[in-house]
Amino acid sequence: MTDALDFCGSEVREFARDRYLAALFAPAERRADLHALYAFDIEIARIPLLTHEPVAGEVRLQWWREALQGEREEEARANPVTAALSTMLARSPNVERAPLIAMLDARTADLYGDATETVAALAERAEAISGAVIRAAIQILSPDAPSRAMELSQPAGFVLGVSEIVRNVARDASRGKVHLPRDVMARHDVSVEDVVAGRNAEGLRAVLQDLSAASRERLASLHALTLEAPAEIGPAILPAMVMPLYLDRVDRRDFDPFHDVVDVAQWRRQWAMWRMARRFRSRHRD
Repeated sequence: MTDALDFCGSEVREFARDRYLAALFAPAERRADLHALYAFDIEIARIPLLTHEPVAGEVRLQWWREALQGEREEEARANPVTAALSTMLARSPNVERAPLIAMLDARTADLYGDATETVAALAERAEAISGAVIRAAIQILSPDAPSRAMELSQPAGFVLGVSEIVRNVARDASRGKVHLPRDVMARHDVSVEDVVAGRNAEGLRAVLQDLSAASRERLASLHALTLEAPAEIGPAILPAMVMPLYLDRVDRRDFDPFHDVVDVAQWRRQWAMWRMARRFRSRHRD
């Protein structure tokens, strides 16, 4: 089992660095469980990127669905991520399986690259995927977290989910996939065909800036909700709270959505996360 936990930690450190950094602020005895949860999310998110045919992706998602439901015990023990995830679920029985299984359904749309119809639909998708991960992380960190604290998963999930789409719009377009809401694209005269063909950068930039503004609104709600949340859940929401660093890049007037990489130096992310974690802890001591 140690090998499985080490594998998950390595995966998170390499492919979800913000979550890895945030987990460092969690108690040492909780980090392995967080890594198992985040490695699961990495594996699920990777399926649409590794499969060229949607049907093949659906087969993989079904395997994970059955593993979560306990129907593939022997195969699950041989997979380091499912093995670590099973250990986490056993140690944290309050973590709900249903939202994790629902993540698989929400990820199915990624296989087909369907644009969502509205921002509201995009919010549902983000909350079903990123929100489910945050909800489980809160339950790992605070088994007795009040229902009010669980509400943090909604705005935090929106911020993380939408930021993922905004940051990867060029990558997805190169694969013929567009996950942007059609109502916002229509507002700026941008079509799915434009995005896939790399046309109308100015219109697409306006679309992304609208989504950035929506994310900042949810961040304001998130900050307000943290005032009543227990201090120990901080590491679960820190990755969402540093997203303005990425959104600032998108909001620049010279941002080219088809060519510019939306990234931030690690030292800046680490510094921002440390400051927020410190502020969160001190506020809850007062």
